[in-house]
Amino acid sequence: MTKRTREILQEEPVPKKHMQECGNVQEEPVQEIVVNLNEEQQSALDYAILKKNLFLTGSAGTGKSFLLHYIIANLRKSAKTVVVTATTGIAALQVGGSTLYNAFSIHPKNLKTGEVHASKRWNNLDVLVIDEISMIGQDLFLYLDKQAQKSRNNKSPFGGVQLILVGDFFQLPPICDGVLSFVFQLPLYQRMFDVHNGVSVNLTEVFRQRDKSFVDLLENMRRGKITSAQLKQIERLMNQPPPDFSNGIKYTKLYGRRDDVDKNNQEELYKIKNESNIFKATCTFGSKSEKLSQKEKDKIQTQLLNNMSMTKDLELREGAQVMLTANLAVEAGLANGSRGIVQSFQDGYPIVQFKNCKVQIFEHEWIVEHSGVTVTVRIVPLKLAYALTIHKSQGQSIDLLEIDLGKCWECGQCYTAFSRATSLETLRVKNFNVNAIKTHQAVKDFYDNLVLC
Repeated sequence: MTKRTREILQEEPVPKKHMQECGNVQEEPVQEIVVNLNEEQQSALDYAILKKNLFLTGSAGTGKSFLLHYIIANLRKSAKTVVVTATTGIAALQVGGSTLYNAFSIHPKNLKTGEVHASKRWNNLDVLVIDEISMIGQDLFLYLDKQAQKSRNNKSPFGGVQLILVGDFFQLPPICDGVLSFVFQLPLYQRMFDVHNGVSVNLTEVFRQRDKSFVDLLENMRRGKITSAQLKQIERLMNQPPPDFSNGIKYTKLYGRRDDVDKNNQEELYKIKNESNIFKATCTFGSKSEKLSQKEKDKIQTQLLNNMSMTKDLELREGAQVMLTANLAVEAGLANGSRGIVQSFQDGYPIVQFKNCKVQIFEHEWIVEHSGVTVTVRIVPLKLAYALTIHKSQGQSIDLLEIDLGKCWECGQCYTAFSRATSLETLRVKNFNVNAIKTHQAVKDFYDNLVLC
């Protein structure tokens, strides 16, 4: 344990100027990381170093994000220029990157008009990482290819840039104007990941869940079918006794729709009769922002906060259940997704009791690039954690979880929700219907025919 970890465990406040890079404006410092990789993980790392296009996949909880961080560190150690991106703001934060739209200054209307604008971000780029690839539609993938070729003056796929795609197509799919469009269906994708240009590595060892019966349930659910015994297993989860809230932390609820999440969070907050404290988010605009009007800046701020699943005015009360939205000290249990209870306020900032430590949370800063403009976002890195959407939960592990499947409609939604849980003992289920377990046939066909290395 490092000295810094010991200090935090002794309840020292986290420094106000704790910085986290979110937009690859500056490359993360290369760190010496030594881990023991299994055969599948080592294979993925080897192919990435050999400049092969890599599709890294596997069931939820197989350590895709952990391995991705390790691969990125090793590529940067060898002086590679790596841009890390994801489909959503939350996913981008988890991998230390930015959304694809922000990274390459893409406006959604460009996808409809077909007008391709060059981006300097492609210059001297060696590797592009895209996390949560399952949620990227064909139109964005094709636009990136054309933009890369134009920016680099190179007609090779993606302008000759190496691609590392990470995700599980059995999870939430992309929706483009109401039409499903998986990138693996594109001739471009098939060309980039044929036997000559790319490889696919499937991780099979599950780390998030250790209960074999739970792992088997999730794997069957991933494929869109469960056994009668597993159905009874889920029914037992629906009838579990009320949880013991002796430590003050309640179950986080997952809903299919955002309005249910907002309603639940506000209802739980207003049950607390203590005084409210409001924390305002601020955005400071840097280079190339001189020509922006205040209206344009306000719009950018709204978009950034939405991407990061945060609000302009964060309302907290003593006793509120919150979730940390930044990696402050991962080794001490202060990571993005850690949950705790606001115990008090001191000098205007909340003191939060997490599972292993109590800390005072100050403003946190993210430096992001949005449409070619550098923006510094400052906000107390907390949000109410009584409820989340299934969409926003993808990629997270939640130790106390309640799933409400009453308004689930999409393939992969049920599997994504269940696989956020770490164990059956800490999972509760409401409004389950066996018809909610479904998978796209195109995805099953893709994985059945996937050539693995």
